Amino acid sequence: MVSVIIPVYNGQNFIYDAIDSVIKQTFKDIEILVVDDGSTDKTAEIVYRFASIDNRIKYLWQENAGPSAARNHGIEASSGEYIAFLDADDILPANYLESLVNTIAENDIAVCGLKFYNQDGSVEVMPSNGEYTCGQFISASLIGDISPLVGFTGPVARMFRRNLITENNIRFNTSYRYGEDTVFNLQYLACCKKIVSTNSTYYHVNQQEISLSNSTNLDKYNAYKDIKKEMKNLLFINNLENTSVVKNSSMYFVDNFFARAGEILNVNNSRNWKEEHLTALLASGIVDKADITQARGNSLPWKLLKIIIGIKSGKALLWWFILAPKMGV
Repeated sequence: MVSVIIPVYNGQNFIYDAIDSVIKQTFKDIEILVVDDGSTDKTAEIVYRFASIDNRIKYLWQENAGPSAARNHGIEASSGEYIAFLDADDILPANYLESLVNTIAENDIAVCGLKFYNQDGSVEVMPSNGEYTCGQFISASLIGDISPLVGFTGPVARMFRRNLITENNIRFNTSYRYGEDTVFNLQYLACCKKIVSTNSTYYHVNQQEISLSNSTNLDKYNAYKDIKKEMKNLLFINNLENTSVVKNSSMYFVDNFFARAGEILNVNNSRNWKEEHLTALLASGIVDKADITQARGNSLPWKLLKIIIGIKSGKALLWWFILAPKMGV
């Protein structure tokens, strides 16, 4: 059996489609755990309506504590051999669970592609079919043979074994607002010996709704210290510490750094706001001087950036981005 865990908060506008997409799965041996994170709208009414006609649906309620706490609640209440997560504003294609159950076989986790939908259309990120050791999977994800979105990011587009989660006491860190799912994934991968990917299905991501991942709170980046710690642990346990994979991991974090900085710079807020958020980004430890050296080298622009990383000044970082084009970056 597969336990499908759906955390939801005030989801009356989209929870119907999410549950409906699970009910219509070609794989029928499922339980659907809808964890209501203290909704104040008609979410409960919609879920109860479904539950009255399908006894596979279980409605769980908790005081508002965030999606991580809701997912943990679902894990504790689950009873399936496998666990799959679905965000309440997304949906699953009809073959999703069947494809992942068939794919996982004797492996510890199965991952698939993602299809992102927004007002401009859709974009697919699909892995090839393959079986990997943990070390091979980490290496492939860091060099881009497998997209890092598939490899590390989000609890979705993958099927977990529940016993590996429970026996290793892996849970979502409820103190983080962003990145806690990547920490969860890395901790789970550390328990895996065999990983399999498939392009036979994908997870449907709706980018039109504003979600917590788009939050611009100053503590948004706090999870990066644990993400880096778990990545280093994966490199260590897979004997990858003295290989080119270390450089690839530095490039992964530098790319994340520039992506997050770009998000801050593109927000239509004041200069002071941007400086505050750039300071928070630097304080998170998302990159260090060694990452910059490994990924970008030691020419003048990168020497200046390493100084800014050392002093953790958002104001200096903003000026660096303003001057970067003139420095040939």
